[in-house]
Formats: sequence, structure tokens, C-alpha cells
Amino acid sequence: MSIFDGRKVVSTLQKDFVKGAWTKIRSKLVDHNTALASFLKDEVQLILKDVDFMGVDISPLKSLLESFFKMDFFYDQARSSLADKAVALEKS
Repeated sequence: MSIFDGRKVVSTLQKDFVKGAWTKIRSKLVDHNTALASFLKDEVQLILKDVDFMGVDISPLKSLLESFFKMDFFYDQARSSLADKAVALEKS
């Protein structure tokens, strides 16, 4: 005879939800190049809000994603600066 443990069921459901959310986020990031990463930020934020709604602590995941999007922002700036320099060199 098995004993029903509600806390374990809820914990398992939360873990499954977080894994599913991470799988969705990861697939969005993997399927797109870095030029589109900034556009995905809003979609990722919506997924994270849904996970927050469940009351699951995902602060490490949030921190990693924030770092990723910051690095993407700096990469975009560097790429833009390089493109501007290339145009300036072509004109001179």
C-alpha cells in the first residue's frame, strides 16, 4: 500500500514545470542567432513570470538569463561599433 504524499506530488509538479520552462527557453535561444536574442528577451520574461506565479525559486536561472541578455547587449554594441568603423574606413 502506497502512502499519498501531497507535498511530494506538488514538488514533482513544480520540478516538471521548471524543467519544461527551461526546455522552452533553451530551444528558443538555440534556434535563433545572437542578433535575435534581444527580441527573445520579452518571451523569456513571460515564461519566467509564469514560473514565478507557481512560487518556485528560480533565482539562479533568472541570474544566468540576465547575464546572458547583458552579454548579448554588449555584443550588439560591439558589433554595431565595428560596423560603424568599417563604414568609416570604406569612406576614407
